[in-house]
Amino acid sequence: MVISMDRIGLLTFHRTTNFGSYLQTYGLFREIRNLGFDCEIIDYRCPSIEERENLQKMVGHNVKSILKALLLQPAYNKKAAALEDFSTHNMTFSKPFVPDNIEDANDLYDRFIVGSDIVWGLDITDCDYNFFLKFAADEKKKFAFSSSVGTETMEHKDEVKPLLRRFDRIAVREYSAVEWVKKVSNCNADWVCDPTMLLTVNEWRSAIPFEQIEKDYVLIYFNNPGKKALRDAIEFANKYHKKVLYVNHGLPEKGVVNIKPKSLNEFLSLICYADHIFTASYHGMLFSLYFNKEMTFYTRDHASRMISLAERLGIQGQCGDSSTIENFQCMSYKAINERIDEFRNASINILKEMLVS
Repeated sequence: MVISMDRIGLLTFHRTTNFGSYLQTYGLFREIRNLGFDCEIIDYRCPSIEERENLQKMVGHNVKSILKALLLQPAYNKKAAALEDFSTHNMTFSKPFVPDNIEDANDLYDRFIVGSDIVWGLDITDCDYNFFLKFAADEKKKFAFSSSVGTETMEHKDEVKPLLRRFDRIAVREYSAVEWVKKVSNCNADWVCDPTMLLTVNEWRSAIPFEQIEKDYVLIYFNNPGKKALRDAIEFANKYHKKVLYVNHGLPEKGVVNIKPKSLNEFLSLICYADHIFTASYHGMLFSLYFNKEMTFYTRDHASRMISLAERLGIQGQCGDSSTIENFQCMSYKAINERIDEFRNASINILKEMLVS
């Protein structure tokens, strides 16, 4: 039941072929709808994100890159089509907007929420300040929920400071971003969970049904610089006589089974039924936790998102950056699940307060 006549425009990274981006977009969209509010995802086409993330446009400029594109393109196309199909059937989008006409969105919505992912990473968006809701009219309500900065830099402070001060309320995904907001703008910010955590495991299973497709395996999702995740997974699998499945949409790695899941169903199934997950992916880490899996995480670019989450949930010992497989700890999920529930409930309450303010 819709409990407010306000129309909410949600702005985030949704035009990608990254599983995590789709899952976080759906999580926030779904929870806003669950709470009884009319929400639509703003189909904003940021030029930098289009170039960086829209892998259907993969091209080559020399013989080597052309051959690489030809080798990888079919899997990317299948993945993009499956994700687009999920979006079409499970989310509602506005008409497309670009920087030249994004101000027209003011005619469609009463309040704006800029959502999760590294939407405030100016190195990623090429300083697209529309992700700070620059386009939104002064009289419109403006909120940030689980927005991430990535690297907390003071560069571009003069441009960002007045934009942050226009927000009615700010909630960010990492604790370090709370401090960054305060330092840049002198505004307060709440620390909330990633939008995927807003939904329970049962809600995810209902939204994206999946089933076991492999047995007796460990899973790698995103390698880290230096490829320690890959080496640890192979060593661990050899010790316990498991297969190593590597979610790898790039060039094949030796010593593992390279797999290219195309749909969210396949991706979540691989996590859910793995015996151990080795991941340098933030959302790989999160869904391993939701499914109560034994997991080792590794940091790479924008490490604060994983370190912040690990500290909040008390799982710093699962970081594999410098540990060996002999030091791996079994995870105490009773305590972890209690912390996840607490974080989820506190974050939902903050989201509710934004929607009704």
